[in-house]
Amino acid sequence: MLTTKTIYGQVLQFSQPWAFPSFLNPAFTATGETGALHMGYMQFAIAGWKNYAAYYAAGDYYMEDIQGGIGFSVIGEKEAEGVLQTYQAGLSYSFQFHLSRKITASLGIQTQLLMRQYNAAAFVFEDMLRGASPGRTTMEVIETKVRYAPDFSVGGVVSWPHFFVGLSARHISAPTMGMENTPWPRQVGLQMGYTLDLYQANGLQYAAVIPNMVVNYQAQVMTFRPGVYYQNNTWLLGGWLRLQQPFGSMGGVVVAGFQWGDYHFGYSYATHVDKLSEKNINSTVHQVTFLMDLQYKQGGKKVRAIKCPKI
Repeated sequence: MLTTKTIYGQVLQFSQPWAFPSFLNPAFTATGETGALHMGYMQFAIAGWKNYAAYYAAGDYYMEDIQGGIGFSVIGEKEAEGVLQTYQAGLSYSFQFHLSRKITASLGIQTQLLMRQYNAAAFVFEDMLRGASPGRTTMEVIETKVRYAPDFSVGGVVSWPHFFVGLSARHISAPTMGMENTPWPRQVGLQMGYTLDLYQANGLQYAAVIPNMVVNYQAQVMTFRPGVYYQNNTWLLGGWLRLQQPFGSMGGVVVAGFQWGDYHFGYSYATHVDKLSEKNINSTVHQVTFLMDLQYKQGGKKVRAIKCPKI
């Protein structure tokens, strides 16, 4: 149900923040030990409302000739079971270099083409609920239309052997994607994490604990997502919180995954409580992720990899 004339968009936030890192920050493009292909699906349901779904495909690969990584991403969103539909197709590039023997840096840029379609015939307005024939007629005049706009993101990452910190800016061109030519607000993001390496059986079994934090600021709303991952050669377990101010929203996410050779699979379940007006709105999110490593030839990546979660 829509009871206002203006719709303001915001950046999609996956329940798995590290579904593919270049979405958080283009400077993460191909900064890992391997390239990767990513695919995923996320379903979001609010009690009493129609569902929201998002799906994506992405990939990145490091190329020594250009001293950096290139990547692509395709994302689709369906809100209210298709009443609103948003599509994004983008290309990213990261320039990677060493600041010292132990410090690695990456600078990234991403360009996207955005498309958003509004199906006005499916909207429900306030006068349709109060009129003599509820649900049938409205005085609002909104045409079904499609909007297109270019969009740009930039970012940077600095990494020590076990610690990384990144800063990003999305929607820097403030694309006008709202029904009344309203701009999507810019978003500033902070990403950080630490990898604690663990070894078992004389170093033959590898494991790691990765505490991490993702912070977003957009339209005077701050979102904090602190979390921790445990992963070894086969399994991955993780969880994090989602805290939002000034609205007081909060939630939690758990994720489980496994690795089979170059293939990674992950599933996460999230629950959120959002305070809208004077009511608490409960929601749940399911997300499934598939990732395939793209191995580099020996000596093919000379810039030190940045250790961050893969799922």
